[in-house]
Amino acid sequence: MAGNPAWAKGKSGNPSGRPAEKAFNRRFQSQCREHCDEALAVLLRLMRGDDGRLALQAAQHLLDRGFGKPVQAVEGSSDAPVLVRVVTGIERGDGADET
Repeated sequence: MAGNPAWAKGKSGNPSGRPAEKAFNRRFQSQCREHCDEALAVLLRLMRGDDGRLALQAAQHLLDRGFGKPVQAVEGSSDAPVLVRVVTGIERGDGADET
């Protein structure tokens, strides 16, 4: 695999490294974590409620947070390349994307 021709050999494409986390983000995450018990209580109440749709969504959120989302299997021939298509919008009839 060839490198990016715009970068000089042996030079990083990101010499500054990963940007520092902003103070706002740290405060926001901290405030969200302070309400974690309340959010969990809401999810549990919805899961145990009478609305089946809400119960299913709440249960799914709890399982995803507790165990992680299920891994999606990729099937195909082991000697064939894996092709991934990234969709960035709604495909129009002419093949162009609308974003």
